[in-house]
Amino acid sequence: MTFLLIVTGVLLLLRLLHELYYRHADGRAIESH
Repeated sequence: MTFLLIVTGVLLLLRLLHELYYRHADGRAIESH
């Protein structure tokens, strides 16, 4: 049970970081243009 909670938490963190990274990249791309 604990293992599943840890895996779920890690996946959520990775997804959040992924979205934040792409938003930041899009912002830089728009500014560069």
